[in-house]
Amino acid sequence: MKRIKIGDKVYPYNMMSKVGTVTEIYTKSHDTWMVGGSMSQTLYVKVMFDGGDVVEHVYSDLLVQE
Repeated sequence: MKRIKIGDKVYPYNMMSKVGTVTEIYTKSHDTWMVGGSMSQTLYVKVMFDGGDVVEHVYSDLLVQE
């Protein structure tokens, strides 16, 4: 699996026909504790699709276009 970087062409695994460009990668903290564990951060990616739509996706939901 290839790591996603800013500028990569990516697509969500559940909408493979929508290809966009990564504009930002960042983390968000959660206020809730996991059962039996500690708080964790989630990695998010902002993707700009054709037409100028910018959508926030969870990092693990994206695949890099080869």
